[in-house]
Amino acid sequence: MDVTPSEVSLVRDIGIREPSTIKDPWELMKGFYLSEIYKNAKEAFLKNKVLAPDVSEKEKDRAFLESERAEHALDKFGARNVVFKYDAAKYPQHCVSEIEEYVKFMKDSEKMEGRVLDREQLAALDETKFKLHSDAAHALVKAGIAPSRNIGRALIGLILIDRGFGTPFALETTASKMRRKLGFAA
Repeated sequence: MDVTPSEVSLVRDIGIREPSTIKDPWELMKGFYLSEIYKNAKEAFLKNKVLAPDVSEKEKDRAFLESERAEHALDKFGARNVVFKYDAAKYPQHCVSEIEEYVKFMKDSEKMEGRVLDREQLAALDETKFKLHSDAAHALVKAGIAPSRNIGRALIGLILIDRGFGTPFALETTASKMRRKLGFAA
C-alpha cells in the first residue's frame, strides 16, 4: 500500500504525546500538583464535604494529601501520565538507604518464590514488607519530598515498579491492601 505525501503530513500532525520521563522526585511531585489528575481527585475528595468558610486552600490541600484518594491519584499520575525513573542521586542519602534496603528485601523475597511457606512465614514476610515500605515512605516525608505518609507510600510503589517489582496496574492503596487482608470488600 502506497502512502501519499499528504497522508504522511497528517500522521505527523496527529502528534501522539509521548509521556515525559521524570527522574527527580520533586519534579514528579510538582507535575502531580499541576496535573488534571490532582485537580480532579481533590475536587472529588472535597465534594459533599461541609467546610467552614475560613478553611484555606492550604488546609484543603493538606487534608486531601493525607487521603487514600490522593495516594491513588499519585499512583495513577506516576504510572500513566509520565515515565518515572528512580535515580538514587536525586534523593538524600537516608532515603536511598531505606529504599535500597527495601529493594534488597524484595529481591530476596523473589528468590523464595516456589518454596512452600506456612502461614506464619507468609505473615512474617508481609509484616517485614509493610515495615520496610513504611520506613522508606517515612524517609521521603522526613526529606520533604512527600507531604504525607500516603503520598510517600505511593512514591515508593512507583520506585518499586521502576526497579522491576510489580506493574503500574498492580498499584493498590494502603487502605485497599488492609481491607483485602482483613477480608472486607472494597
